[in-house]
Amino acid sequence: VTSNHSIRAEFKLKSTYSLNITSLHGTITKLPNLETYVENTEVTVTVLADSGYTFTGWTGAVTSGQNEVKVTMNGNKSLLANFAPKTYTIGVSKTPGGTITPSTNTTITHGANQTFTITPDSTYLIDKVFVDNVSQGAIPSYPFTNVTSNRSIRAEFKLKTYTLTV
Repeated sequence: VTSNHSIRAEFKLKSTYSLNITSLHGTITKLPNLETYVENTEVTVTVLADSGYTFTGWTGAVTSGQNEVKVTMNGNKSLLANFAPKTYTIGVSKTPGGTITPSTNTTITHGANQTFTITPDSTYLIDKVFVDNVSQGAIPSYPFTNVTSNRSIRAEFKLKTYTLTV
């Protein structure tokens, strides 16, 4: 260096952005978990569905169906975690001699209730009603309450018999 020089450096703070996440039926975690993120920070967002719900995908900053996604913070971003209620089937069957209502396999949402009515034909009686393969006796109805798994109901009928005394 043979003469005086001046050097000037200018620094600019990187922008910071917010990540807004909405989840009505699940728990969200984000790593790192900050209020705002420096530009180009990669955030890992994970959702765990509440009992009774299934995670169906994201809308907003990402549209993946995966429960864990990575979001690069290059602007303010929003994510919405989408869910659907779990559904279960109550299998329905019967022997000849009467009806069960509802008469077909029934789909029911998590935690819901469904009552089945068993009605014998005029020349029959209810013999037994099985719920999940366990006899409940000769009952005219059965209420499934707070359903959280697949279930079954089966009605068995028998002919009325009479004793003739002479």
